Amino acid sequence: NLNNIGLIYLNEGKDSLALATYLEATAYFQNLNLKSYEGSAYQNIGLIYSRDKRFSDAIDNYIQALRIFQGINNKAAVAELYNNIGALYK
Repeated sequence: NLNNIGLIYLNEGKDSLALATYLEATAYFQNLNLKSYEGSAYQNIGLIYSRDKRFSDAIDNYIQALRIFQGINNKAAVAELYNNIGALYK
């Protein structure tokens, strides 16, 4: 899926291609109502922004992912996102 393609780009250091893929993925998964995949895409966008030191953008995307994962009761993902958000404030 698009998240896997984005991950390949991310692992190759092609952050701009990864970001474009994840942005496309959010709309794609939202249209298909695939909440878990959509949440993962937002989480990965947050990761890219965090690496680029765009902390406000990272938090916005982490919060979007957090809301999605809370809505589907994915407690592990919620905990991970709280950790990611907290790490930006240290």
